[in-house]
Amino acid sequence: LQSPVTRSSESVGNSLMVCASRWLRIIAFAIFILVALAACTSRFREHQLRQTPSFRPPVAAYARLVLLREANVMRLAEHPYQWNSYRFHQGVCFPGTIDEMEREDRRLAITSACAELKIIQETYPHPCTGGAGCPVTGEALSELKSVVRQLEQASAKFVDAEGPSATIPSTE
Repeated sequence: LQSPVTRSSESVGNSLMVCASRWLRIIAFAIFILVALAACTSRFREHQLRQTPSFRPPVAAYARLVLLREANVMRLAEHPYQWNSYRFHQGVCFPGTIDEMEREDRRLAITSACAELKIIQETYPHPCTGGAGCPVTGEALSELKSVVRQLEQASAKFVDAEGPSATIPSTE
């Protein structure tokens, strides 16, 4: 016969073993899930890197057109959200994107337009602070028209990449 104290300490020991065993199983399962997710995520990223460029048209086919569109949106902006709708250090203005263009004259045209548009956007905040619409005026409008003119004059550098329709390719 065992004393009640011995039986009690044995049951506590068994309970601790069962509890520790459960925790070890939970931790092992969590580690397994994390490893599996990491493996799937890295494979998915590799898949994206391999697949995406082949579906996207060349940057030269749409970069100038995107900048023309955004410059005109700014020129016609009646609200701050229209004035600030594009970040001229991202998208087609991102250095990695610009570097995808093979021809130096195209890269220079896009880099120049991006830099000028960014300066205009930062130098001349939209004049409208209330709820009512108010158009862009003065020097900002003049500078925007100058950038639009430069981009239109650069069309000869992009004509073979943009094609005869000269439209921004759909991403749908």
